[in-house]
Amino acid sequence: MQQENSGSVFRYVDWFTVVLYIILVMAGMVSIYAASYDFDHANMLSFTEFSGKQFRWIGLSLVLGLVLLLIDARVYENYAYVIYGGLLLLLLITIFIAPDIKGSRSWLVIGPMSLQPAEFGKFATALCLAKLFSSYNFVLNASRKNYMLALLIIFLPVVLILGQKETGSALVYLSLFFVLYREGMSGLIMLAVYLSPIYIIANSYLLIRLHRWLGTCNPLFRKTGICVAISLAYVFLVASLLIAFFLPIGPARRIMKLISNYWLGILLYLILAVLMADAICFLLFLITKRRLKWWAKNLDIRLEFTKKSLFEGEKGELLEIIE
Repeated sequence: MQQENSGSVFRYVDWFTVVLYIILVMAGMVSIYAASYDFDHANMLSFTEFSGKQFRWIGLSLVLGLVLLLIDARVYENYAYVIYGGLLLLLLITIFIAPDIKGSRSWLVIGPMSLQPAEFGKFATALCLAKLFSSYNFVLNASRKNYMLALLIIFLPVVLILGQKETGSALVYLSLFFVLYREGMSGLIMLAVYLSPIYIIANSYLLIRLHRWLGTCNPLFRKTGICVAISLAYVFLVASLLIAFFLPIGPARRIMKLISNYWLGILLYLILAVLMADAICFLLFLITKRRLKWWAKNLDIRLEFTKKSLFEGEKGELLEIIE
């Protein structure tokens, strides 16, 4: 009976994935060794080398994976929210105590080791989502409250990681929207989420252009209070789509839907107008640049002939150039 229980830990392990993972990890270690090869200290497993440090982390990850397999699955289910809350707290603390490494404050230095809490936050967020979805009578499409809870779980660590100036790790969390899609989220919503960065960047650019244009038309629009008011009104229009989605069915939702529909039409014309204006400015810039190069080239030729004439005393040629 004990042998059966001990063997049950590895019974449902996907060994193909495990072996594939080990091959990829070892290939990565060899690549690191090749990229940082030192002829004087050519030791792949030395902890002073980058490859040796990578090998140490590989060994620790395998041991940690074995420990996680040996823990009863009910522990993860019972303490999913606690683990998630603890990782959120750690992410918040990291912003203030982590050293600045190449503009990012996302690494905790503990003696000879460095840890990135954002990586541990990934499994904690996935675990918390799994706990939420396995709750009794939970259906994602049943209410907008369920959507808000799921999105809150995903975006809380994203905001904290962005506070650490670690955009790359924050983008990885967007892959969790595939989990929401599997739970019944509409494909159009998922597409809108993945296109939202483009939407935000485009509107940020339009807002900057709007402030510059208004400031050029009238100095009154350069005042801080007026700029803030215009920015808030613009942000409200940009967020009208999201506000209309989360509002309950009623008059307020209908009004926000109407505003968002008008806003999308206006936004399309704004983008077309700004693109045309930018294209014209770019063409004028290219034409001006070519003319400047032409004049600079001709001026250099004239100066060269003038210097030559003065040096050789060819006054006749100098007079011709001046004429």
